[in-house]
Amino acid sequence: MKHYIFYTSFAILLISSKLCQAQATLLIKNKNYEGVTFNEKSSYPFFSKKKRFIPDLKEIVTMEEKLRLSIKKLVSLYKGYVSAECKIVKHLSIYKRQYFGYFENGEKIIFTSFIFTKSNDWKRNIVFAEGGGCNFFKLKYASNKKTFYDLSINTPE
Repeated sequence: MKHYIFYTSFAILLISSKLCQAQATLLIKNKNYEGVTFNEKSSYPFFSKKKRFIPDLKEIVTMEEKLRLSIKKLVSLYKGYVSAECKIVKHLSIYKRQYFGYFENGEKIIFTSFIFTKSNDWKRNIVFAEGGGCNFFKLKYASNKKTFYDLSINTPE
């Protein structure tokens, strides 16, 4: 964990209240992960125009169980930049999660943003980060098919 450098002073950009009227709807915390869902009116740049839903606890627990078993393979198949210091697999439980639900071609998609931080701002504000390396990554989960896709790990800068 000491290898992680927190770039929070310049890497985290909180979406302004003008773009996002975020309201957390469900805080989930257990020994393996901590996350929050946001209401369907909360905006995130990648799917702001899509029909939204709030992922329920059962959907999130199912996704997280599958993620725990799949993360090593997902990271190994990732085609983008990953530094040697990137320890996503080892430290998965430390990342905070923000869950968003939307529909794509009739499929329920759970978009999860993973944030490596000690701050509690992520519980109240949607975090949109550019840069920051492995401190931030995103992943989509097709709920009906129970498959992951579009892993995206931030670049270092």
